[in-house]
Amino acid sequence: MTRKKRLWLIGLGVLLLAACQTQAPVVEEEPPVIVEETPPIEEEPVVVEEPVVVDTTAELRAEVQALHDQVLALRARAVEIQANEQLPDQYDAADQLYLAGKTALDSEAWETAKTALTGARPLFEQVLENSYRLSINQQKDLIEQLHRAAEAADAYNLAPGLLANAASRLEAAASAEDEGRLADALALYNEARQWYDGAVKRARALSVKARIDELDYATADPGNYALAGEKLATADSRWQELDLTAATDAIEEALLRYNLALARGWELLAGTQRSRAEANKQLADDIKANIAVAEQYDTAKLVWDNAVEAAAGGNNEYAAGLFEQAEELFAVVYQTAADKRSAAEAAMAAARNRQGQSLSTAQEADQTLGLTPENSETIIELEPTTDDSINVEVLEGDAAADGSATTTETGTGEGE
Repeated sequence: MTRKKRLWLIGLGVLLLAACQTQAPVVEEEPPVIVEETPPIEEEPVVVEEPVVVDTTAELRAEVQALHDQVLALRARAVEIQANEQLPDQYDAADQLYLAGKTALDSEAWETAKTALTGARPLFEQVLENSYRLSINQQKDLIEQLHRAAEAADAYNLAPGLLANAASRLEAAASAEDEGRLADALALYNEARQWYDGAVKRARALSVKARIDELDYATADPGNYALAGEKLATADSRWQELDLTAATDAIEEALLRYNLALARGWELLAGTQRSRAEANKQLADDIKANIAVAEQYDTAKLVWDNAVEAAAGGNNEYAAGLFEQAEELFAVVYQTAADKRSAAEAAMAAARNRQGQSLSTAQEADQTLGLTPENSETIIELEPTTDDSINVEVLEGDAAADGSATTTETGTGEGE
């Protein structure tokens, strides 16, 4: 046996011996797997869903209807605050679009209606804003006028509480306007105006009452005077309740009743003054003062005519003053004319006396000279005079001799 073969055999034997001495590994058995039977899955039938068809026309119709309702509300508000009268051109432009949209809506032309109404909405909103601002400015102007009237009527003393309420509302209105709350601002400005108006009327009513009391005219119209007092009390009560409308009605009637009572007092006074002036006028007319002192008479007559006209127009307070003035003027006219008449009568008496003396002297001279009317060339012929036809001329020399001013009078009868 060869060496290689021997070595191969030895190696094989070693391997076999090592294999016999090595223990086999212990293998643990796994527990049996229990497989649960599952019930068979029932397959549901496949449902094929139909595609959902969206009704876009219905959605558009609802959208257009909602838009129409919004525009219609704006339109109604514009009419409510009279924006259609304040801003007719702007309102008409918006309204034409609205009417076009409404016509399209009724015809179910949804897209056309939507376009028209969408254009009308901002136009109406602008009309409302412009109208609010215009009305606010008008209220401010009225408040400014009432503020001046309140000062003139002494309302800060006669109605201080009402003016305090007016001032607070005015401040709130200005704040609302600054914040862009124009509708609220307009309402507050209007309320402030009502408080100012009430203050002015209350002050005027109290002033008229004081005038009536001062002149003692309450007895001239006791019914209206008493009713005015009742209405004044009612107005004060309603202001306490913040019922401005009722308070305004009451204070306006109170002022009316006080004015009626005062007017009645002036009417009675004017009647009294007229009677006095008329009596003096009649005296002046009786002695023909319109001729004797024409200029003075015309002045008095003009005042009288103005008084009569004022009384006819119901302005008895003014008429009473004019009648009083006419009474005084006619008294002066009568006295002046009477003085001139007396002077004229005195002058006529003096002239007659001188005329008689001249006639007597002439007759004595004729007798002395033995003259007769037939052959006398110096006879002074005198025309007879009567009381009903007197012509008197007081010459400057005669007037100086009598110590009076130069006077020329022409009279006819007793009335001259």
